Amino acid sequence: MNDYVGTSMANPAQLIGGRCLVAEGERVIAESIADILGTSVGDSLLDCEYGSRLDSALHLPNDEVTWQIIRQIVFEAVGEWERRVKLINVNVVGEDTDSLIKCTIHISYKILSTNKTGALVYPFYKQLP
Repeated sequence: MNDYVGTSMANPAQLIGGRCLVAEGERVIAESIADILGTSVGDSLLDCEYGSRLDSALHLPNDEVTWQIIRQIVFEAVGEWERRVKLINVNVVGEDTDSLIKCTIHISYKILSTNKTGALVYPFYKQLP
């Protein structure tokens, strides 16, 4: 395993036999990207700039323009906060719904320290109250 890729507590946190489950290697990066996208800017107590602005797209129309905005938000957030990777592609696949944002974000990336590629599928949608 490459120390640059690292280890971390698994996300979501899990206890097995009284011990925290640890994520290692490439899984750490996928979990980190998901954490970045799932954290709104301003929500982190440690760094108020950490996260993404995906929540700003929740009230936009469910159309291709919004999907392009989401794509740009992902590129900016991951580029800023996950320096161990270079994004190769971000593809937003929207689902036809009348007004609610519902899409799947397909992210492919290259791990800089190993030159391996990885992928993450991140669901993004607005939940009804």
